[in-house]
Amino acid sequence: MTYRPIACLCSFSLPSDLGRLQRFEGNRAVAPGCDKLLLARCSLHGTLPQSISHLHLLKVLDLSENRLTGTITRNHFLSLRVLEVCNLSRNRFSGPLPFFFNRLQQLKRIDLSFNLFTGPIPPEWVQLSRLQECALTGNALDPSDLR
Repeated sequence: MTYRPIACLCSFSLPSDLGRLQRFEGNRAVAPGCDKLLLARCSLHGTLPQSISHLHLLKVLDLSENRLTGTITRNHFLSLRVLEVCNLSRNRFSGPLPFFFNRLQQLKRIDLSFNLFTGPIPPEWVQLSRLQECALTGNALDPSDLR
């Protein structure tokens, strides 16, 4: 299945209460959260709010081609147990690659390319048995640490 990101003509930071998104049928909220968050090329800036972890139903996260910064922490992703696609490419995330992604057992695609990540590829990622695609190009990763 192919997902097309929404192109936005605005510039804003992600709200701190992002995790309060609701799924609607018609004009009635039927469930907390959403299963797809597609905000590519929206000129987003700032850091990823911790409340994203409240989107328990999230299967597809695409925040690519924005100006998001900071590190990716365990608190952002640990409760996203059904996440299948994570595209955070072409932002300004920094620090080490998130070792805890191995807990996201449904992940099929990860794109963290063209950020400012450093260090090794976490050995814990070998536990991602469903992973089909992993893009890490354009970071300052240490190839001597590849195992």
